Amino acid sequence: MNNSINPLITLYVKELMHCSGNASVISEIVAALPGIEMVMTSPIFGRFGDRF
Repeated sequence: MNNSINPLITLYVKELMHCSGNASVISEIVAALPGIEMVMTSPIFGRFGDRF
């Protein structure tokens, strides 16, 4: 499901940036943020799961 939206993120970011800058780099950073967030929070959820 997530992979189907990746091509559209670039167009949306380009529209938000008013065609200035490198929209593909920014859109890939936006697409990578959920994975980065899960790497940072998974130890917290793991400790919570072990406790309860």
